[in-house]
Amino acid sequence: MSDPAAVALTHWLYRRLYEIVRDAGDYGVTRDDLARRLYAHRSDGGPASNCIKQVISARINPRLAKFGLVIRCGRGQSFYRLEKR
Repeated sequence: MSDPAAVALTHWLYRRLYEIVRDAGDYGVTRDDLARRLYAHRSDGGPASNCIKQVISARINPRLAKFGLVIRCGRGQSFYRLEKR
């Protein structure tokens, strides 16, 4: 079955980030683990400046809002989770 939210995220980076967080389930995924999985295909390990939180809030969450979803990482928490709005 197709995931409409994943299909709506047309940029590969946005879609992959969403899929990693979605697949982590209720437990969530740390920023470091998320970055490691996101850039696993790169021999250099990805960019030195990791602005995942900014990408999620500015690019991904507005698109997920159409589906009643949001990726959150609350203050003091180190795990990103997919939640219903």
